[in-house]
Amino acid sequence: MTENPLPAPADWSPHTLDHAVARYANRTDELFYFSMKGHGEAVRHAYEDVGGPGQWWIPTLSNNLLKAITLTLNSQWQNDVVEWLCETQAFGSSATRDFSKFRRNASPDEVEKHVRRMRGSGVAAFPEYSILRELHLVANTVRHGPGRSLVELHEAHPELWPEETQVFRLRPWYIPEDEPLPHFVLREADLQRYNKAICLFWHRIAQAGLNRRLPSG
Repeated sequence: MTENPLPAPADWSPHTLDHAVARYANRTDELFYFSMKGHGEAVRHAYEDVGGPGQWWIPTLSNNLLKAITLTLNSQWQNDVVEWLCETQAFGSSATRDFSKFRRNASPDEVEKHVRRMRGSGVAAFPEYSILRELHLVANTVRHGPGRSLVELHEAHPELWPEETQVFRLRPWYIPEDEPLPHFVLREADLQRYNKAICLFWHRIAQAGLNRRLPSG
């Protein structure tokens, strides 16, 4: 648990089991730490094995590895969200169809819908929500390539695309002229933001659940 208080939104309705979700933050942080350590080692060995800087493909390798880690972080968050909502009985036996559909697309917006249905208050007011939506959009773009997610990501976060003077590539025939190229670039700082948002999201819920369990006064 973090040392500083992380207040939940004023209308948040905690569940007595929510205090246990801090375990999701812990395992996400471990996943992030060792994944980034592996990324650093892979890039270092690439430079050493090839013989120094100046290899244009190594930054591309680094970017692709960071995208893969982002996809993994988002998948971990989605799996943990599904487990959390099942443990807090968001889906009863009569909602099997809703649960099956949700498991296939546990996006932040879907999480918001089901949490609000269950508790009367959602997660959209959490400070981390906008970053979780960005993470989900990046992950969908990595998974699917050109298409709707790529267009939405470019509209919402054009800062992820390098300047044309830095990266120039011919447009593939299958990408229309009015769609962005899929050559967006992630930085380690972006992944740190995503990991921090996930961990703070879980710690915020855990603290609210713990406060509900503690006797007042």
